[in-house]
Amino acid sequence: MSDKIELVEEIEDLNTKYLDSPVVDGENVKMLRDFLDENVGEDVAINVFRNAYQGLRHFVNPRFNYNDNCLSKILALGRVQSGKTSYFISSIALAFDNGYDLVYLIGGTKNTLRDQNYERVDEYFDNNPNVRVYDVNEVDSATVLNKLSIGYKVILVVLKNAAENANLGKAYQITVDCNNIPSLVVDDEGDEYTPGAPKLVNQTNRIGATHDKIADIIYSIQRCTFLSVTATPQANFLISTIDAVSPDFAVLVEPGEEYTGGNSFHDTLDNPHVIDILDTDDFKDSVPESFMDALYFFIFAVCFKRSCGDFSKYSMLVHPSSLTKVQNAVIEKIKDRLDTIINTLSDSNNIEYEDTVQRIMDHAKTYKAMNPELDVQLNLEAIREELIECVSTLSSFEFNVSSSGREDIAREKEDKSLYKIYVGGNMLGRGLTLKNLIVTYMYRDSKVQAVDTLYQRARWLGYKRKYFDVCRVYMTDQLKQKFVVIVENENDMWETVRNYLSVDDNIKKFPRIFQINDESGKKNLTRKNFSKTVTVDRVNPGFTYDKSVWFNDEAKEDNRKLYESYFISHKDDAFVQSFSTNNTQNHLIIKTTYTDFYNEFLRNYHLPRGSKFGDLGFRRIIEQIENGEVNNELYVIVMRYATMEQRSPVSNGSLSIKELPQSYNNGTNYAGDKDLPDYKDAMHFQIHLVYLSEETRSDYMPLLAFNNPMSKHSIKYIKYVTGDNVYD
Repeated sequence: MSDKIELVEEIEDLNTKYLDSPVVDGENVKMLRDFLDENVGEDVAINVFRNAYQGLRHFVNPRFNYNDNCLSKILALGRVQSGKTSYFISSIALAFDNGYDLVYLIGGTKNTLRDQNYERVDEYFDNNPNVRVYDVNEVDSATVLNKLSIGYKVILVVLKNAAENANLGKAYQITVDCNNIPSLVVDDEGDEYTPGAPKLVNQTNRIGATHDKIADIIYSIQRCTFLSVTATPQANFLISTIDAVSPDFAVLVEPGEEYTGGNSFHDTLDNPHVIDILDTDDFKDSVPESFMDALYFFIFAVCFKRSCGDFSKYSMLVHPSSLTKVQNAVIEKIKDRLDTIINTLSDSNNIEYEDTVQRIMDHAKTYKAMNPELDVQLNLEAIREELIECVSTLSSFEFNVSSSGREDIAREKEDKSLYKIYVGGNMLGRGLTLKNLIVTYMYRDSKVQAVDTLYQRARWLGYKRKYFDVCRVYMTDQLKQKFVVIVENENDMWETVRNYLSVDDNIKKFPRIFQINDESGKKNLTRKNFSKTVTVDRVNPGFTYDKSVWFNDEAKEDNRKLYESYFISHKDDAFVQSFSTNNTQNHLIIKTTYTDFYNEFLRNYHLPRGSKFGDLGFRRIIEQIENGEVNNELYVIVMRYATMEQRSPVSNGSLSIKELPQSYNNGTNYAGDKDLPDYKDAMHFQIHLVYLSEETRSDYMPLLAFNNPMSKHSIKYIKYVTGDNVYD
């Protein structure tokens, strides 16, 4: 009887293309969980695997009984510096437990990132005697097949370089010889070069070589899952859906609770963690004062942490230019200035001693003013006592492809200094993680207009909640504006993808339409040689609203109090208007001005995580009003104010609800929330008082929908955009 059951299960397994019932607690996962539990904690490990489980159901079943090759292409969208490496390593462990034997890890386009990935994978599987990790250039097919034949699982780490006999070329040669081995191909930073550059194909035959080589690799394997991992998926979304590497599925890799992302630094232009500098603050003639301020803050921050008993390693990033000759000059000036500071602080009789100490200690005042709610005692004397110890264990390194840069990269690996300053450009961008980066100094980068390219340089994002109080980014006002726009674009993209995945997992059908707030008219979703950003008509002209409404309890309570206060202040001047024949659609109308509503309500309203709204968009409408481009008249309409309204949650993760503005309500002559007579062509905010069930009716949320009729005809700042490729 048991043999028959096993036979039936085997037949079902052979006829299932994807891993519908995957193993989630196998031997390889258990060993990786042991490592993660010990090194990052159980809660983090749980979140890592929770994310990895999402994509596993889209993996090709290695036992699938089909004559042709079988390929599944998955796009994993994470946040910048949010733990995507841990995500794909956990996916590798899951793949091993579900019949995969061979992994090709395409570890980035630069040796530094490839080496970092190799070291991380080797470290994570160090306690697993069944796994072997190799640089693809150090092995051949015979070695791989031999290791597989005696029971090992094999990971090959590959530089994303399209050479014929090394890197991707070498990986392709191995796939040809091992094409019958069920394989997982992981593409870290999957938006870089993998989608190709079709705009330049006619100009040079080398363009698209990486794309073509990766396509050759994944299509040469009989049973293959291609997992592309990125924080900036614009290029992956904007390629044609019939392209060889266009994803079939997508998953969102949700960050853990300790993550401090774009919203933590760039939610508004006046975020106190981002400090203004001038774009003339360069190192051409001298070390700029703004840099010295950043350096003194870095010294204060680590001395303060030391005074609190925290002797962790911390780092500072200086991004002066993409040119190595500029980086060479800057690192020398920084080294000279560090030597001066060390000499000054080593001698209390030095004429510059008190002034230098004062400049450092001045940051104690600004720190305390910025963090009044923190229960922190600033022991100024203890901080002063740490100064010389701090600067004595501070080293600086140049990271680039110059000879001095390569020497510094090798030297940094052996250097035991607690505090490090890194100077570089592109090499210190995409994918590379700097240990506990707390201060970033970045200037003269205003020419970059591609959203994805610029956002990859945000190395200051990551799991920094424990020391977020001392995190600072020094940048120009122009760069600040760009990053606010980028974060709003990221919020919109995540929300759009999340809502789509709640109803359909076929990402081929996903509408490639995104929001971008662009005052200059120059910003692009991705590189121009890949896809031109074009403006499109909105699906619901004029209306903006959130479907995902995740708030913590404190934010919900604050929003309720804010609404109730606003309602009490204006109810005597408001009037009730009925919009249906059965009196079920009675709304409270408050006539006011946009600027008053912003000052009284919007600026104090807690937006849900990943909101389509943003303070920059709200404030730009005020600018339009001040410039005479938009009328200041506004209606605030409290929808069904007396009865409130129930909405049903449609997903777990980040709580989503059915659409706020309702459509036509048959039988009551109600035109629908989006077409209110007298108001559909007027600027107005709808406040929806939403509860999720009768049992929790008092736990309602005041949610916003915004109708801006200006966007129906002319959208100056907030645009809906797409690429110029074919999507179906």
